[in-house]
Amino acid sequence: MPADYGMERSMRQVQYLSQQARITVHILQLPLLELREYLAQEMMENPMLEGNDREQDGENVDDIESADEYNFTTRRSGVYDEEEEERRRYRETLITKEETLEEHLLWQLDMSSGGVDHEIGEEIIGDLDHNGYLRSDTRQIAEKFYVPLEKIEEVLSLIQGFHPAGVGARDPRECLLAQLSSQGKEDTLGYRIVETCLKDLEKGDDAGIAKKLYVKQEDVAKARQLINSLEPKPGRMFSPGESVWAIPDIIIDRKGDRFSISLNNRFLPKLRLSSYYLKLLKTKNADDTVKGFLEERKTKAQWVIGAILQRQDTIKKVAEYIVDFQKDFLDDPWSSVKPLKMEEIAEDLGVSNSTVSRAVAKKYIQTEHGLLPLKRFFSTALVTEKGEDISADLVRKKIDEMISGENKAKPLSDTDIAGRLKKDGIKIARRTVTKYREGMGLAAAGRRRKKQKD
Repeated sequence: MPADYGMERSMRQVQYLSQQARITVHILQLPLLELREYLAQEMMENPMLEGNDREQDGENVDDIESADEYNFTTRRSGVYDEEEEERRRYRETLITKEETLEEHLLWQLDMSSGGVDHEIGEEIIGDLDHNGYLRSDTRQIAEKFYVPLEKIEEVLSLIQGFHPAGVGARDPRECLLAQLSSQGKEDTLGYRIVETCLKDLEKGDDAGIAKKLYVKQEDVAKARQLINSLEPKPGRMFSPGESVWAIPDIIIDRKGDRFSISLNNRFLPKLRLSSYYLKLLKTKNADDTVKGFLEERKTKAQWVIGAILQRQDTIKKVAEYIVDFQKDFLDDPWSSVKPLKMEEIAEDLGVSNSTVSRAVAKKYIQTEHGLLPLKRFFSTALVTEKGEDISADLVRKKIDEMISGENKAKPLSDTDIAGRLKKDGIKIARRTVTKYREGMGLAAAGRRRKKQKD
């Protein structure tokens, strides 16, 4: 056996592990329709991966996407079809606005901070570009809030730990280091290389890196595989907020006073390894190059199948926790969700916060009250002056009630609303009222004002 056989095998294992982990993470965070497209592409490229469409009752994706043209023709003909009209109304509930990077980060900020830290966090998030990089000067932010620079760096560090990891970085080096830290890999050679030799890494100078860090060149090659699995532009997975079709990953059915939870698998193919190519692998006279290729494709196919199973298991466990915790809200959608943070679910399930965040991001749940984003079931706890916990969701409801019952000739300003909430023992900043109001799609006081008739 060659002396370097063990080293080559170890390098392949590191490469495989990083590729497998990347596939697992990517599949978990994909919404259902994007996952369907991803799997279709994988089956086109990988002869070892096969899948057939599940038998579907009702509509499929093609039905939904062609619905607009069909309904336009039906309406023009003047023929009213009650069943088709009901289907159309249902399809319209599936149209939603794609979440932006800013919205995704603000949601996590709500789960993680309050007071001045929250206001600083909002400022930082508002200054990120579409790739997730901070383009403003932290010293200017410190001057704006009259706080030490250390406070800005503290909040920035918090945001850099949000999903997607590495967001809020000021350069690629900081972005990659944040991602490695989120994976608990500060003590690895990969971290040292990014920290001290990123330019050499970009040039492909493994020999130079090995010399600078007093390590073997083959160890640098292993570390490069880890670094290549990172995302240098963490914000690009988010769109600028276009309207998209939203298909629920989770479906809830009521059975008496209990809820039954099921995964919506009917839009995904049933995956399997190709029996034809598995037989070809066992053929004694098969070409070694062909066998090598098929072995690699088989491994990739197994990763994809395993990642799908893990994705479904994780999403279902998260959904089960949410449904059990927010049962009152599901019973009565006019009530408020209880305070719930990702950390609580992560601790209960024994996974990381980032895993819960990926399982929730861009995922929807079908309830008897309509289609809801999983994020709808999370809310921060606000403490009243009496020391009682209330949810931010309840505060939003109070704001909505105040605006609904206001004098339209003299509508309430956000400062007025903050003042009324304070009288109820809820102390929040005017800026927070503005954020909640805008998040509910409610106009500012000036636009809500109605002139009285003479």
